[in-house]
Amino acid sequence: MSTNRNRAAALAATVALTVLAAACTATRAASTGAPAGSAGSAGSAGSTTVAAWVRAGSSSGCPSAACSAVTAAVAAAAHQSAVPANLTPTLKASPGDILFPPTMANCGAGISDVTQPACQDGSNPSAPRIALLGDSEAQTWSIALDAIARRTGYSVMSLAKTECPVAALDIMIPYDNRPYTECGTFMRYAVQRIQQFDPSVVVVSTLAMQFEDTSGAPISPASYEAGVVRILRELEGPGRRVVVVGDPPHQNVSPPQCLAAHQSDTQPCTTTPAEALSSFGTWQQALRGAAATAGASYVDVLPWFCTAQQCPPVVDGIDVYIDYGHMTSTYGAYLSAVMQQALHLTAACTPATACNTYTAFSADPGYTSLELASLGGPSQG
Repeated sequence: MSTNRNRAAALAATVALTVLAAACTATRAASTGAPAGSAGSAGSAGSTTVAAWVRAGSSSGCPSAACSAVTAAVAAAAHQSAVPANLTPTLKASPGDILFPPTMANCGAGISDVTQPACQDGSNPSAPRIALLGDSEAQTWSIALDAIARRTGYSVMSLAKTECPVAALDIMIPYDNRPYTECGTFMRYAVQRIQQFDPSVVVVSTLAMQFEDTSGAPISPASYEAGVVRILRELEGPGRRVVVVGDPPHQNVSPPQCLAAHQSDTQPCTTTPAEALSSFGTWQQALRGAAATAGASYVDVLPWFCTAQQCPPVVDGIDVYIDYGHMTSTYGAYLSAVMQQALHLTAACTPATACNTYTAFSADPGYTSLELASLGGPSQG
């Protein structure tokens, strides 16, 4: 699994730089399906607006037992004052906890890559299929999607490229000051791969933030939204559902670093929903609006991370974030049941192995026990 860990370490070193670029936002009328009253910066919005953003509804897999369990855990975490002794992953390990499943060790495209290896689990060609497309945000969901596939009998394929938004845009690499031509090439390749795979469900997870065009000028929310719409429409197919997954709320601090410095009092490491939405709310509106325009579904993940008052950095003993804006793969695995509800995926057959065969794997010290358990594999010791 050294290849997977090396890719994760390299990606973890770059994603924080990308998320920092999201601090620049613009004001935009809330005409894209966002909750009423959420126009512009949510930092100055009233409590009603914040409550609307974090209200758990059908787009968050609610009501369901899985949703109730997660929202109750988030509510309980809001009253937590100290870092638990059994925190998973550990504060030392959490920055690298951005992983593909152990059965897809070589998945993911780096900056210079324009293709990627076959990243598929489930070998029955007649089984229903799920495709996951995105950037580092998609990678954080890949273990959860593989777990869902193994529970339901679906085959799953993952396509993810570092720093590459799911949008038809000519952009600069955020930290390298050059045109990111490899992103557009990869996105065209990925759309073709997905059409060949012919899934019944395509899940899109992409970082919603401000990019620069190849002249160095900021790309507006409206242009970002239009670019996302174009790709979503290219992903359409007969009988196929395209689903856009919203971003986790961005944090004011890097939680693992902050928690290491405040282990007896996590309050300084806690971001409020209003603070989170002030930096990324405009871009979430654009992402949600793109889904609505393209006729895609939208999964609102905010209730899985926040109450109306705060977005705790630790939930149910799990370190939620690897940095300012990416969740840990462990927390993604924890959310797999509620994500399944939000995606409206039911079992193709029972048991799932009756209609599909999945790649076996052994316990790997690079994964947390929760990650491995979510996949039905062996735990560590």
